[in-house]
Amino acid sequence: MGRSVETRNEDGESALHVASSWGSDDVVRGLVEFGADIFERSAEGETALHEAARGDHVETVKLLLRLGKQKERMDVLQTANRARGNLSFFASERLIDAKDLLGCTALHVAAFNGSVKSVEALLEDGASVHVRDLGGNTPLHAAARGGGGVHKGEEEQNPLNAPSNKGNLTSIGPREASEQEGNVSSDYVERCEACVDLLVRAGADLRCRSYDNLTSLELAEQQQEKLEKQELARLRAEAKREAFRRRTDSGTELPNLGLNADDMERRDSVTELNKSFSSNSMSRL
Repeated sequence: MGRSVETRNEDGESALHVASSWGSDDVVRGLVEFGADIFERSAEGETALHEAARGDHVETVKLLLRLGKQKERMDVLQTANRARGNLSFFASERLIDAKDLLGCTALHVAAFNGSVKSVEALLEDGASVHVRDLGGNTPLHAAARGGGGVHKGEEEQNPLNAPSNKGNLTSIGPREASEQEGNVSSDYVERCEACVDLLVRAGADLRCRSYDNLTSLELAEQQQEKLEKQELARLRAEAKREAFRRRTDSGTELPNLGLNADDMERRDSVTELNKSFSSNSMSRL
């Protein structure tokens, strides 16, 4: 016996969620034809559209939007017969406006992840640039925060995005983030900047403040400072490794003086570290 299209994995994701996250259009189409609900939610309240937008699978995003509109029209017609034309409660049932448990739409997710093509497709289809999540963040806030590379599992290490009763953006973070926590590619930052440009041109308000009283510009400045600190730490670590490598390659035997290996490494590299760091990275401060 085959599995139901409603079967879910340990993360509460259906086959439709998974297929959308992979950008498998044929599978998505087939699942919907066999009865998968285009509006079904994961344990985090996300639709398949959230998943496709996260991965910037733009053709899947467009497919889901088309299928969503077909479902919306069918629901309206069926309900019209039962409700005698009173359709007001269907105002929030558009797939493009669907929010997860933190109030994030697919546009929030796409903007945060630097999914440029998906942001463009969602905007062309009428996604609102003014919608807010539970923290009062608009998609523009999401794009500004996204450039800092906050992603799932980083809440404890990143107080700025720690969960609070005001909501946050941590749950929509990029699954394409680098393996080492905190590392952010320049390509990812550039894509988030491109999303900012698209959102502003679509009418996003640069002056809009989140519930913690931050504009998207202030968020971007915070994230830029974070990136600079990360780069600074990376340069320091590289300088330290290079200094130790040169010391080791020289064959110089160092007196122990009762220090363990880590202490000796720190002692022997500090001078070289300071020299390398002064010449290569002080200009970044």
